[in-house]
Order: sequence, then C-alpha cells, then structure tokens
Amino acid sequence: MALNRQIEQTDPKDQNNSTQTARRARKPRPEAGIGLTFAEPETAPNPEPTTWLSPELQNQLGPDSLVFQSWQDHSNRKPPSRKGFAKPESMRKYPKLAEARDFEGRLWDVRGIRPTKHGFDLLYGTRSPAGSHCGLPRLIPTRELLEFWDDNRTQLRLVYDLPAGRSTIKRMRQEFEFNINNDTSEFYAARILDLEVLTAREFAAKHGVAIDVARQRRHRIFGNSTRPLGWWRKPMFLKFLLSDMTLINVAGKLGIGTTHASRLRRQAKQELQSQLPLAA
Repeated sequence: MALNRQIEQTDPKDQNNSTQTARRARKPRPEAGIGLTFAEPETAPNPEPTTWLSPELQNQLGPDSLVFQSWQDHSNRKPPSRKGFAKPESMRKYPKLAEARDFEGRLWDVRGIRPTKHGFDLLYGTRSPAGSHCGLPRLIPTRELLEFWDDNRTQLRLVYDLPAGRSTIKRMRQEFEFNINNDTSEFYAARILDLEVLTAREFAAKHGVAIDVARQRRHRIFGNSTRPLGWWRKPMFLKFLLSDMTLINVAGKLGIGTTHASRLRRQAKQELQSQLPLAA
C-alpha cells in the first residue's frame, strides 16, 4: 500500500521522462556506416543529342572526334537570348562612322559629324574603351574645338556660332572653365593702358574688337570722360585749330575725330573773325 501511494505521489513529468529514456535504451543505435542507405535521386534519362551530322559522317568521324564532340555540345546548348547580344553596327540608330581622339588622347567612336564654317567639324560620339555603344552620342571635346574657343574668348557671337545646341555648348564650356564675362574682363584688364589713351576706333582696330564694345567698356571702367564745354578755346588747342595743319594731324593732336576737328576749326575761325575790328 505504501508503495502504491508513493507512485501516486510522483510527478507525471518524471514518469514521461523515464518512459522516453527507457525507449531510447531499448532502441539500438546503429554503428557508423551500418544500416544507413541513401536513396539516389531519380533523374530522367539524357535525351540523345540531335546533331546536324548525318549517321554516315558520324560513323566515319567516330565519337572521339573533336568535330563530333563540338557538334554534340552545340546541339545540347540552349538557344541564346537576344538580350545578351548587341545589335550590329549597321542596325544601330547611330552607327559607328570613324574613330577620333579628344584633346587628352582618349579614343571615341564617332557617330555623327557636323561641318562648321570655321574650318573644322563638330564630332559626336561615345567613349570606346571596349567598343560598346552606351547612351546617346555626345559632343567630343576635340583639340580644334577648344582652340577655336580659346582664340575667340571675347567674341560672344562666334562662341555660339556652331551647329550644336546652346545648352550643349554651355555645358562643355563650363566643363573646361570658359566664361565669356571673366574672359572679357581679363582681356580689357591686360590692355587697360591702350583703352585709356587710344580712341575707341583706334583701340578696336588694334585689338580686333567692335568700336561700340570698346566704347562701352571704356565708359564702364573710366566713367564719363567727356571734356567740358569750350575746352577747345584754350590757347594750347586754338593754335592747332587755326594752323595750316591737315585735319588728320589736328585730330591726332587733339585726340578727336576728323569730323569733330573740322567743325571746331570752322567755329574757331568764325569767332576769330567776329572779334576783329571793322575796317574804317
């Protein structure tokens, strides 16, 4: 009776643990490599390769022939995808026309040529490190194009006088640090003495710029440089106006134009005659 009471008072979890332990003890553990079998996966039989060789030629070459094996490999290969192959050059929208190098010596595939009226052509293309066509053709920075911009830094009309979009030209000029405002300021700063001494016409003829542009730049730098009214009535100027010198020499001495010198000479002679006493 006491034994039965002791069994009834045991925890049911302990009973389950003891039962599992007994089962494990009764079940023999197989030794390594004994009683273990692995089922081989069922594989479908390989279909016989379909070749383009006739049976007579296959028998003549033999299964060990390189030609026969290469044809077998070809027949078992899946058909290639069109995505893995680039279009031939003749089928592309912008086919390759030639090859050219930019000012740094990098190789480009030329895919567009636009002639200009300045003695060189604009070239459009793509970079060709591996001969591939990536993206739309871009303007190629050739040596001729950069030299043209460098020779006409202050000529706004010539800078954009090219068969290309204005945004394309602006983008490339910014890439190579061309700026029409900065270049113009540097141009006149290097010639500030001639701009101050010479007339606008003389400055334009010497440095190859427009007369109006030279006059505006001088006014922007030096301000209003007009002479006061009656400046030519001073004796140091009247002696030139009333002399027998030619108008060109008088204009050169006074720093004015020939038309202005002729008008001042006529007015000086009229005032001189009006001041003479009348004959008795």
